[in-house]
Amino acid sequence: MSNNMEYVQAYTEVYCLLKYFPKKYINKLPNKLLTMLEEKSNERYNIIVDPKKDLESQNISKKTKNVLAVLKYNYWSDDIEKEHLRKKFYENEKIYKEELYKKYNPDNLFADRKKSLETTENTENIESSENENLALIKHKESFFSKILNKIKQIFSR
Repeated sequence: MSNNMEYVQAYTEVYCLLKYFPKKYINKLPNKLLTMLEEKSNERYNIIVDPKKDLESQNISKKTKNVLAVLKYNYWSDDIEKEHLRKKFYENEKIYKEELYKKYNPDNLFADRKKSLETTENTENIESSENENLALIKHKESFFSKILNKIKQIFSR
């Protein structure tokens, strides 16, 4: 699924789920945000919500859960809850970065490639293939950062 389609799905799911939230939560959200969610959601995308189940049990995307977490942090949490959520976000971010480092550790990433290249006598081939491999490594921004930046972007307009 393309990145844009994932956001349309998330916006649609969030917009639909908000209909089941108590009015006091909806009133805390800026009208501009609610309007954006409505405009960006796809009315042809149907989501089935079981009001008897909690959010974690609903069949919603991870992006939707992340958007709801950001809404909770920004609009529905007091200072104590925000501090708890902030710690959890940073803990999750740290775990994510550690997983990325293990997966793309520069010491291990090219270990097999270096062994096979050591047997090669052609130095030019070694340098060019190492440069090609290095070009494939791409820094990824964390999902939480992307969501937070997107919401900041919406409010800065």
